[in-house]
Amino acid sequence: MPKPSLSEAEIVAAVQGMLPGAKTSLFPLAEGEECQAYGVNLTNRRLVVRVHPERRLFDKDLFAFERFSFTAVPVPEVLKIESVEGLWFCLTQFVEGETVQDASPATVENLLDEMVDVMRAIWNVPAPGVGFGDFDPDGSAPYVTWQDYLQAMAENHDWELIANDLELPGFRGVLDRYLALAAGCPEERVLVHGDSGSNNVLTDGKRITAVIDWGDGMYGDPLYDVATARFWQQPPSFPVHWQHYRKVFAGLAGFEQRSLCYALHVGLGQVQYHWRQGDRERATWAGRRCLELLASR
Repeated sequence: MPKPSLSEAEIVAAVQGMLPGAKTSLFPLAEGEECQAYGVNLTNRRLVVRVHPERRLFDKDLFAFERFSFTAVPVPEVLKIESVEGLWFCLTQFVEGETVQDASPATVENLLDEMVDVMRAIWNVPAPGVGFGDFDPDGSAPYVTWQDYLQAMAENHDWELIANDLELPGFRGVLDRYLALAAGCPEERVLVHGDSGSNNVLTDGKRITAVIDWGDGMYGDPLYDVATARFWQQPPSFPVHWQHYRKVFAGLAGFEQRSLCYALHVGLGQVQYHWRQGDRERATWAGRRCLELLASR
């Protein structure tokens, strides 16, 4: 679904409806691909408001806060989720800091070990519910095995049509290589953030203050979280993180093959998502990035 594009006045009106009697003003925040977001100034505190066409993402954030949030995995409190004029609004606790992606190179470097510690803390949280793959707001996931989840990426989409439309010669080879790699991935089931790159981790410059956006949360192989840094290579943070993760986790069985498989899964998901949104430029970029990953091995 397309990202909302409401005016500030429309968002202020919605927030005031959610918080009757509150004096409200907005301030800008860095946004993700799917949600419109602003900071909210109140008389005695600040909040964050996000807007999305579907409630599911916000319910997963609420589930994460209620089930996973503790000192080592700080998840902002979800305060209200309401529907206004056909869109869903979510009010959450405001946490001081900027995304690690936007932090200075020195801060990124200083936080490398803490990023690893936070990922490990997430993986060590007992995974509730049943199943593998993207979990629902009640904590259950739809796939019986991790292999079922990985195979579904190739089976559920018309990749031939997508590749032809985007004019990506050789893209069939990406799918073939992905499936070959997926066949060797282990059946591990831990809590995985699913998009734990530096754009979803906040810092005050000294420590990590929040892990946000649990919409891609899943149960599966922990190396999936590592692989997001392998796919996304925007400087300054992602390349630095990937090089650090390679040093830390290289001793795990099948690290190279597993991380490449999951990086391709991230890329294929980006191709499919943006193609369905009609954004051929981003879909083509993601497809080319997949081809680069195979060529750079």
